[in-house]
Amino acid sequence: MEWLNVVWTWIQENVLTILTTAEGSLLVSMLISNFKQKKTLMDNTLSNKEIKGVCSSVEKQAKVIEKQEEDIKALTAVCSMLKETIDYLTIKDNAILDILHTVYSGQGALSQATRETVDTLYANAKYAEGKERAEIVKELEELKMNIISSATAAAEEVEKKTKKVKTIVDHKTTVSLA
Repeated sequence: MEWLNVVWTWIQENVLTILTTAEGSLLVSMLISNFKQKKTLMDNTLSNKEIKGVCSSVEKQAKVIEKQEEDIKALTAVCSMLKETIDYLTIKDNAILDILHTVYSGQGALSQATRETVDTLYANAKYAEGKERAEIVKELEELKMNIISSATAAAEEVEKKTKKVKTIVDHKTTVSLA
């Protein structure tokens, strides 16, 4: 226990030196801490400036998007109006075509070739609207393919039945009456 007394005595004699050293080390650690805090604060300030720049950019883009949405709404309204106008004009054109077709078809003085030409021109004019004619042609092609496949299937079925009948007819059976 004597060594504790020696240590205590030494601390009492050198208390001023110990406190000065402790204060010095605290001062150095405070300076280092302040430097680190200042660096962190500067980094945060730079990040803050970048975030503000991004936010202002986003706000500008939001305004542009709102303007584009308004333009799209206006264009959509114009397109629907144009579509209605085109539909209206198409109905009128079809009515005129129907009248002309009826008039030309009803004339007895026209030759058969002229009537067929009028019918062809009428059909081409009437069904040349948008995709309607292409859809009709596609549907006709599908029907042709269905007819061909049905005919092929029927021919195969007939051939199978014919072979079966031939095998039955050609099969020679011997019946013994004994």
